[in-house]
Amino acid sequence: MKNTTNSCETLDKFIHKKIIIIVILVIFLNLLIKNWLFTHIFIEYLTNIVGMSVCIIALNTYKICKNEFFAFLAVAFAFIFLFEFMQMAAYQGISIIGQSNYNLTVQLNLIKSYYSCITAVLAFRYIRTRLKINVIFYMFLSISFILLLSIFYFRVFPVCYIEGYGLTTFKKVSEFMICIMYIISIIKLRKAKFYFNQQVYSYLFYSLVLILASNVLFSLYINEYSTQNIVGHLLLILSYFFLYKAAVQSTLRAPFKFLFSELSIKNIRLNERNRELEYARKIAEDDRQRYKNLVENIQVPIIVKKGEKITFANKSALSLFKAKSQEELIGECLLKVVPEEHRDLVKTCIASQKEEGERNYHGLKLLALDGSYLYVDVSKLNIRYGGLNYSYFVFKDIAEKQKRKEVERKLKETMELEKLRTEFFANLSHEFRTPINVIYSALQVMDIYIKNENIYNITKYISTVRQNCYRLLRLVNNLIDITKIDAGFYKFNLKNCDIVSLVENTVESVLPYIQGNGMEITFDTDIEEKITACDPDMIERVMLNLISNSIKYRREYGGAITINIYNSDEGITISIKDNGIGIPLNKQSNIFERFVQANNLLTRKCEGSGIGLSIVKSLVEMHKGTITLISEEGEGSEFVIDIPLNITKGEECGKNLFVGGDIMEKVNIEFSDIYNLG
Repeated sequence: MKNTTNSCETLDKFIHKKIIIIVILVIFLNLLIKNWLFTHIFIEYLTNIVGMSVCIIALNTYKICKNEFFAFLAVAFAFIFLFEFMQMAAYQGISIIGQSNYNLTVQLNLIKSYYSCITAVLAFRYIRTRLKINVIFYMFLSISFILLLSIFYFRVFPVCYIEGYGLTTFKKVSEFMICIMYIISIIKLRKAKFYFNQQVYSYLFYSLVLILASNVLFSLYINEYSTQNIVGHLLLILSYFFLYKAAVQSTLRAPFKFLFSELSIKNIRLNERNRELEYARKIAEDDRQRYKNLVENIQVPIIVKKGEKITFANKSALSLFKAKSQEELIGECLLKVVPEEHRDLVKTCIASQKEEGERNYHGLKLLALDGSYLYVDVSKLNIRYGGLNYSYFVFKDIAEKQKRKEVERKLKETMELEKLRTEFFANLSHEFRTPINVIYSALQVMDIYIKNENIYNITKYISTVRQNCYRLLRLVNNLIDITKIDAGFYKFNLKNCDIVSLVENTVESVLPYIQGNGMEITFDTDIEEKITACDPDMIERVMLNLISNSIKYRREYGGAITINIYNSDEGITISIKDNGIGIPLNKQSNIFERFVQANNLLTRKCEGSGIGLSIVKSLVEMHKGTITLISEEGEGSEFVIDIPLNITKGEECGKNLFVGGDIMEKVNIEFSDIYNLG
């Protein structure tokens, strides 16, 4: 029953409004017919009243509803009202301002129309932009002042109406441009539809469409009483009426709805932004997961460290460090996988997180969890994420590379050793063949002499045979001795001997060989006697070998050998020095190695197997001594032997132990490969 009553009241109000509108239209049409000037002035004033109402309402409610759009319209309508008033004051028959001509009225009307359409276009900018009312006011004021000067003072404003001719081309084109501006404003209104509630939007749309239609009819102007002009003014009134309704609805009746609409719009935008951020977050999360999966499954060991603790290790890293699960590495100190002897290096090179950028380290030795060693190349990258420092370590297992290098090194050593062996056996075959050939040739000659019963010429060939037998014996002895030394079966017989006398007797025994080769030998000592434990045969053999080398590699003329004995800090020092051809620098480092000679088989001047100095070094080391070489090519060589003092409880050497044929037999054997004696 109540709903029916409300419906009846609404219907009564609607009927009353329609009756009032019809009455107003009848009065307007009657006045239009009776007096056009009065009707025109009435319409102009009515539109001005509506415009000023919008201006007053918008300006007084601006601070409450913050409606920038209607505030801009309010400022603009103040100046539109100014030109509207001046237009009415310039009508013929009123002529309050200016000369009594229709051109002035049309000019002022055109400025008002331009202000209206430009305002309609620019107002939409201030839906989303803060309005500076003072700036807008002074801008309109300046433009208006310039336009008024152009009309009343400078008289440069274009003519819009010529008596007897009608509207000028400028006026017609301007009407066309004004229509275009209103079309643009309608398009802008449709784009900004969601900034207004539905009712306000409808009022604004009707207002713009009606004022556009009004200007289209005004552009078809024939005369003041033409149908186009009359309908145009009616549409203009309706346009201002809907604009007034929109202003009242937005600023007085429903300002909070307008504010809520703005909040809704901002909320919509915020929701859209949130959706965009959520989408971006999802993409970032997907990318992070893909990156994590990639790092987790990549066939390159990767470890992430924060501070001193490991925070991440992929599957390849677990496999490299022999870890069964991530728990065995994560949370552990990085130094856990570093051997003790390398931790200082790792602390300075890798553990630091202060250096930015990538760092590369090669050939590092690390420790797997099962205790085995790893050889790796490491690339480290420091990054800062979430305010924290992280280090990424990428490992490259070079164990196979190290093994390959080791194999290559051993192969190279084996090849070099094999080369030495080959040269040695080639040399050895020469060493065996030469004395055998000499012996065989001597025997053939001796056989001839025996057959001819000429035995007196056999003597010198017997000496040749004997010397080459010594040479073969020396070679065989060296081969047997080096084999015994390698096997550890060489007999070592220590006796407490006077090593000074031992060396002196050995030097005296080789005098015939020295003098026979045109050389001099000098023996000098700072001490008369020094008892120490040694093997006399070994010391004798060492001295004979070194002296024989000095003879072999002597100068062509003026060769000399100097032998000195003097005390040292730990025992006794023996120096064997010559002024021979010397040893090249590149040969000195391996002169004591097995099968090595300073001169090869094809270029050397003397015979030899290349194992003599190796045996000498082994014999000296059996006495816990050392032998060193000082040599310069072309200036001679010096071998320095240092033997520590030692006393044994064993047998002592006799004073004349080496006097007799035994030492001479050894000399003959050791010097058997030295020819051209005497």
